[in-house]
Amino acid sequence: MTPSECVDLCRYVRAAVPHQQWDAATPDVWFDLGLSRVSATDARDAVKTMVRSKIFVDYTGIVEEVWRIRRRRTEGFDAGAPPDVDPDDVPAYLAQLRADIRAVADGGPPRESAGELVTRNVAQLQADAARTFKRVPRRD
Repeated sequence: MTPSECVDLCRYVRAAVPHQQWDAATPDVWFDLGLSRVSATDARDAVKTMVRSKIFVDYTGIVEEVWRIRRRRTEGFDAGAPPDVDPDDVPAYLAQLRADIRAVADGGPPRESAGELVTRNVAQLQADAARTFKRVPRRD
């Protein structure tokens, strides 16, 4: 989250929880103390969840709820095929696996393995070829 997104989030929280006390420095403090590490979209989703069940919304609660949201996204995450790097290169292998998990936690789709990508592209090429080269009746 950027500082301006943090200001927007604080305005959103202030509108959702009008009885909560605010200061001009609140967005800066919240940003410095933890909101800089989370995405603006996840933070807003966290606030929506918190407003339903809490009287006050604070930055620690937002960060905790964001991590719960990310954890739910990755529950049951199955990397499927192993990363497309040399498994003997442990740092690269782990980096790719972490990137895959991070992508799913961010709300994106899991990465396709090379095999899945090739299978999908071959199927697409076959479908394109079938449309292009329709059978033409023979003229004898």
